[in-house]
Amino acid sequence: GAQGIDPGDRQQLEALNARWLTSLETRDQAALASVLADDFIGLYGDTALSRQQLLDGLKSRSETRVSWENLTIQVKGDSAVVSAISTIVTRRDSVESTTRYNYADFYSRRNGQWKAIGARVIPLP
Repeated sequence: GAQGIDPGDRQQLEALNARWLTSLETRDQAALASVLADDFIGLYGDTALSRQQLLDGLKSRSETRVSWENLTIQVKGDSAVVSAISTIVTRRDSVESTTRYNYADFYSRRNGQWKAIGARVIPLP
């Protein structure tokens, strides 16, 4: 539930989540860079990606539409977990396909700013 979460923290984390997912669609490296901590590591299936690898890969992505649902935010002190189900539509050679993912993003508050330090993204069958 939402009990005990500072509304300011919730608002910031919701905004960061939206900025991250939207950047996949807009290929906006500056937007994504502002979300990720320098030491970010993301696990995508069985592949681990650093912040730089994620940013470098942004330009060649094939997402055309990104949405999310069932957003859950948990905060404990200076740590937070943001999880949801994302639906991602990609287009390659004019063929569209849709995949749903279960993701959990891990945030740490550093110098008063929330930064993503990790992610675990699992495709749903």
